[in-house]
Amino acid sequence: MSNTTKAFREERSWRSALLPFLLLICVSAGAHPGALDAQGCHWDAAKKARHCHQQAAGDASRALQRSTVPKAGEEGILDGRLLWVTDGDSLRVLVKGRDMEVRLADIDAPERDQPHGWESKLQLIDLVRGKHIVFAPLDVDGYGRIVARVWAGEIDVNRELVKRGAAWFYPEYARDEELYLEEQRARDAKLGLWALPLEQRQEPWTWRRQGREASERKRRK
Repeated sequence: MSNTTKAFREERSWRSALLPFLLLICVSAGAHPGALDAQGCHWDAAKKARHCHQQAAGDASRALQRSTVPKAGEEGILDGRLLWVTDGDSLRVLVKGRDMEVRLADIDAPERDQPHGWESKLQLIDLVRGKHIVFAPLDVDGYGRIVARVWAGEIDVNRELVKRGAAWFYPEYARDEELYLEEQRARDAKLGLWALPLEQRQEPWTWRRQGREASERKRRK
């Protein structure tokens, strides 16, 4: 057996063992399965149909309805040491010896090459630096990242980033509509990215789409 095959089988075994609380959903490469609603369902773009996950419904609902910070070791909760902040809405956490890439659920921070992209990353660093990270997995995105609600100490990191104006409420995938209200308050107070001139405030998902379209046009020339 080659080293590559062995590594692949070990990785597959590891992911299978974590299925109950990582809520892994098999999707075609590069396709996001969509946010789970309160019934644990999402729109499967490949099949053009609504698809439901019974266990995910319970886990996702519990994660979003929490009024207290979850404790390490609770059912459906993962925790570990912060390894790295990748950008304004993703980080890497060492969980039981495994390097896990975590994408913060329900929000979207400016990209690194966007106005306020670097500032958003610094805000996330400020929130998590030197803290033990606790997170509730909700989904896995098309890049293999765990989509999760994240806490650092007593801080709900997802909510705090929106409150500071460091990230947008992400309507396409959002599960927690309270974050929409947090965004409106940050807008009104002109906090963070909301202090930028209007022409510089572009939704990150629009920025990425335009970047992909520009790359595709170049490729076709």
